[in-house]
Amino acid sequence: MKNFKKKPKAFYSYVRAKQKVKAGVSQLEDEKGELTKTDQETANVLNNFFKSVFTNEPDGDVPTLPDRCPGIEKLCGAAFTVDDVEKKLHALKEDKSPGIDQIHPYVLKECKSEMAVPLFKIFTKSLEEGNIPDDWKQARVSPIFKKGSRVRQVITDQSVLPVYPARSWSHY
Repeated sequence: MKNFKKKPKAFYSYVRAKQKVKAGVSQLEDEKGELTKTDQETANVLNNFFKSVFTNEPDGDVPTLPDRCPGIEKLCGAAFTVDDVEKKLHALKEDKSPGIDQIHPYVLKECKSEMAVPLFKIFTKSLEEGNIPDDWKQARVSPIFKKGSRVRQVITDQSVLPVYPARSWSHY
């Protein structure tokens, strides 16, 4: 990567390889032990699996939880500086995948000086208002093959969150 000026062809070959989207899921075994034949059947097998591992909550009123911090409407005590944000951006692992925001950690790390102030302002406003942007709550969940037969896959979910809030502020 560091010699891309000397070898631009190798650099752009690397970039193209990273941009290729590997779409699709291989055939899976359904409940009857038969291989799925269509994408719809495969989606149904995955859907049934994910439904089986989640709790089925009853419809109706959601219980009200007791206020853990009476009289406090915003999150306080999580003090950090622009320099802290820049240090966290510098510590990002470049080989990790981008989150649902499609911002690669390499870009954030390389632009840390330019990104630290705007991100600091966003984080500070979020904490002051006690509000987390909806985009930060989204994840892309992908089934990942782990072991055994590729037909009878052991499915593990892989949640990919936006890089900056999930990885930068894990210790606060």
